[in-house]
Amino acid sequence: MPPVVAAVAATVGGVIAAGGVAAATATSFLGFTSTFGILAAKFAVNLAVGALMSFATKALTPKPKIPNLTANFSDLGSSASGRLVNVKQAIMTRQVAYGTVRMAGNLVYAESTNDNEFLHLIFAVAGHEINSFESFLINEDSATVDADGFVTTSKYVSGDTKFIRLKTHLGADDQTADSDLISESNSLWTSNHRLRGIAYIYARLKFSNDIFPNGIPTISAIIQGKKLYDPRTTNTTFSANSALCVRDLLTNTRYGLGAKATEINDTSFTAGANVCDETVTLDVARTKSFNTETSVSSSNETIEINSHGYLTGDVVQYSNESGTNLTGLSTGTSYFVIRVNVNSIKLATNLSNANAGTAINITAASTGNGQSQLFKRLVEKRYETNGVLDVGETPAKILNDMTSACIGLVTYSGGKWNIKTGEFVSPTITLSDNDLRGGISVTTRNTRRDSFNAVKGIFVNPDNFYQPTDFPSITSNTFTTEDNSEQIFSDIELPFTTSSSMAQRIAKIILYRAREQITLNYPCKTTAFNLEVGDTVNITNARLGFSAKPFEVAGWSFAQSQMGGGMGLGVDLNLREISSAVYDWNAEESAIISNNTNLPNPFNVTAPTLTASDILRTFNEEAITTLLADVSTTDSFVDQFEVQAKQSTADTYVSMGRSSDNRYELINVEDNVTYNVRARAITTLGSKSTYTSVDHLVIGKSAPPANVEDFSVNIVGEDAHLSWTPVADLDLSHYKIRHSKLTSGATYANSMDIVPKVARPAQSITVPAVTGTYFCKAVDKTGNTSLQEASSVAIIDKIPFQNVVGTFNENPTFTGTKTNIVKTASNKLVLDTTNLFESISGDFDDADGNFDAGGGAIVATGTYEFATKFDTGGKFTSKLTPDFDVSREDNATFFDDAVGDFDAKVGFFDGVFDSTTVEFFVATTNDDPASGSATFTDFRRFISGDYTARGFKFKMVMNSTDVNATPVVNTLGMEIDMPDKTQADDDIASGTASGGKAVTFASAFKELKGLGISASNLASGDFYAITNKSATGFTIKFFNSGGSVINRTFDYVARGFGVLST
Repeated sequence: MPPVVAAVAATVGGVIAAGGVAAATATSFLGFTSTFGILAAKFAVNLAVGALMSFATKALTPKPKIPNLTANFSDLGSSASGRLVNVKQAIMTRQVAYGTVRMAGNLVYAESTNDNEFLHLIFAVAGHEINSFESFLINEDSATVDADGFVTTSKYVSGDTKFIRLKTHLGADDQTADSDLISESNSLWTSNHRLRGIAYIYARLKFSNDIFPNGIPTISAIIQGKKLYDPRTTNTTFSANSALCVRDLLTNTRYGLGAKATEINDTSFTAGANVCDETVTLDVARTKSFNTETSVSSSNETIEINSHGYLTGDVVQYSNESGTNLTGLSTGTSYFVIRVNVNSIKLATNLSNANAGTAINITAASTGNGQSQLFKRLVEKRYETNGVLDVGETPAKILNDMTSACIGLVTYSGGKWNIKTGEFVSPTITLSDNDLRGGISVTTRNTRRDSFNAVKGIFVNPDNFYQPTDFPSITSNTFTTEDNSEQIFSDIELPFTTSSSMAQRIAKIILYRAREQITLNYPCKTTAFNLEVGDTVNITNARLGFSAKPFEVAGWSFAQSQMGGGMGLGVDLNLREISSAVYDWNAEESAIISNNTNLPNPFNVTAPTLTASDILRTFNEEAITTLLADVSTTDSFVDQFEVQAKQSTADTYVSMGRSSDNRYELINVEDNVTYNVRARAITTLGSKSTYTSVDHLVIGKSAPPANVEDFSVNIVGEDAHLSWTPVADLDLSHYKIRHSKLTSGATYANSMDIVPKVARPAQSITVPAVTGTYFCKAVDKTGNTSLQEASSVAIIDKIPFQNVVGTFNENPTFTGTKTNIVKTASNKLVLDTTNLFESISGDFDDADGNFDAGGGAIVATGTYEFATKFDTGGKFTSKLTPDFDVSREDNATFFDDAVGDFDAKVGFFDGVFDSTTVEFFVATTNDDPASGSATFTDFRRFISGDYTARGFKFKMVMNSTDVNATPVVNTLGMEIDMPDKTQADDDIASGTASGGKAVTFASAFKELKGLGISASNLASGDFYAITNKSATGFTIKFFNSGGSVINRTFDYVARGFGVLST
């Protein structure tokens, strides 16, 4: 027994031992007590001997808790934990399932066998014996299971191989260990592992990337939960009867209060169980169809209807829509359901036969006839409990949730537990002025804060795989009119209700009950001694205009007062008006008669309109995120607003201000956090409206910077001038420039960083001019980049860098030195990965990542050093240009995970390209690079431009910030160009030497491409001859017309490329 329950059981025992005083105490637990306004009688009790708090009341009083209604209903009063998703907790409080529920359970055991071929899982679904496992779901798909437990649903079968096997154990106290798991386990699961008293699913999964692409699936079951003792029959069988569920909780020694049979007023529980079993005619008959040819088994009288939602005893009307009747059935006739399982039923002629399992013999009609058959559900039981409780909650919280399913009231009086279910009981006692011992205190209306005129809420919907679903709201035009035509909703949660029509009936009772607002503090003589909390009594009082007006006893306590010159005992009653119309359920609801007292509300403040957003502001040169709340109203009497906010996980709101302003700010809020913002309006008289609330996910600095606009490239000589309009983001860090040699079809993904960082506030940069596409993105201080890159194409016809002196390619062999880089079978370079699935050591369920990822991940960085070292033959100034083709490969990211607008994405359908980059580095030497003694500089980041050296070697670095993505280098090479150069000299005397005049260039060319001579003082017939022309110089001789060497003065201009440096 969990500690909290043990403490409650011990405390209740103490109250019983207190004797007569304790026996005279009435303690009540009422579902939706706060809605009904009966607060005084809920936990506090005044005894005749003094103002004492009942020990039982103290133990059962719940601590305040803010409800956390999640999308999968998994925390609604903690009653649905583990219902829709499998959870994994080392220690988990006991889960108790009442009625028919969906349970996924807690993963309590996992083991892999056969070298990770099989994964064995045990999910505990209930901490007690259950009646049956009705059906199974894999994720949100209904699963068909054969006699051996193998799932035969097509998506979990490939050929003859079935990948999931499910075995179940009901949790009997004498159950044995699973024999298959014992034989297949690596001696870890033995015959001692019986899990007695725990209902569980044993699932075995066979490994497959295709069958389980997203890892271990969620496995859940529709179960019939706890078997209940019925004092009406003395039998213990499965039932969803709300009164019997509460009785089980009170008496159970393992997870309940442990009350003895002598402490249970079975007369009360029998009456309550009978009320719950009453049938109610439905407004809207729920229709279920089936196919005669495929859904009827004449051998066992079974009709297959997937997720029919029927229970034994339900009344349905059979209708043949398009052909021959089923043999044994007549169209338009009503029958009683015998529930076989969640997808199958049989039919009986009457309720007695249905409860006994005596079915009608039926036979399918002939082929082609009667294919469309319908059942209409005509009635349902008044109240049923179908839900899961967590015994870690306080008993009061558990009882409150459970009694919500029957509008129930649980009391402890006279040493016994009692229950009253939601029905009107005609009063048998009438109190008048003769029974009073003092004056009556009357309250005629609730405060506006406690008033509402419509009810909406959620219940657990079996037709939607037991997901939480809104039931149709209950409204009243009459009540709305009474409240100045303003519709005010009350939200309720019904974690133990699985019928929409039942939820609406409960909501209607809550609404109409709340409109019965007259309460009396009624000091009575001992004539009221036999009344109990929950009883109805007629009150007659001429002054108040009451003539046998029914009231409900909401609180009861002994009192002593001055009577007849001495002290006498009496009973103080807290009464609230009630009407039989509260519990009526008609096809078209009509409003009950208004209260006899109708005090108008003097003030009616309209709640304001509220919107929330966030912006960045600069503080001390740092960008901080500020939450904004904008409020407005059309109410002319409002002169102030009060605005508050909190993180959604916090308990307490903080003030954003109270003033007449329309905008309120909360500075330095956290990014990527949801904030609850609320605001109310305040009039000049101080009256306040209800809060208007909104939730806002703060984006702040986590938002990507704006896209770069007006990006352009201007070619001026050998330079490319890049410019753009500055991005206005306050948290902007810098800009990133990339380049691709492609002029069409280029993408950001297959380009290379040429300027990794252009610091703000720059809006231009000059880089070497290269034909191709330039890209630019903005980068903020947290590393976020623009969603869309800017681009500009440059096509350069001729610049002084078109003298290619060497090209080489590393692909396809890629024989260079690789570190954390591998060559694929298709001759591409990719980053290496960590362990693959097959190489993971240790237990299967200890591995990180997805079921089929095995814990592997792509390394963050790798290097490739080129195999080729290039020798220019001398110390020349050269321009280096990488020649490469790169793409990106993503092993796991799905399209749904991509950020930004779909139409704005570039590259692959689901790519996010800023997570992978390729960088180049260069090292130089003035020595012969082929010699073993050449001394190279350290590698430095490559930037397109001039490099003066004799030899070069290159290194590529591949990076990824995504463990599932790698850059892919398809081709890789380098091109070396040298610039055009011109050298000249003038007024050189050729002399008359027979060998001519030898001219040596100031600096040797890599290659001489042209030489021009201009001579002065030439006579008619003079000429010259040039010999030994080379990259280092030339020889020239001048001759006269007779062929004799002569001296002349000349100038020269030499043009080539590559100028040797010293």
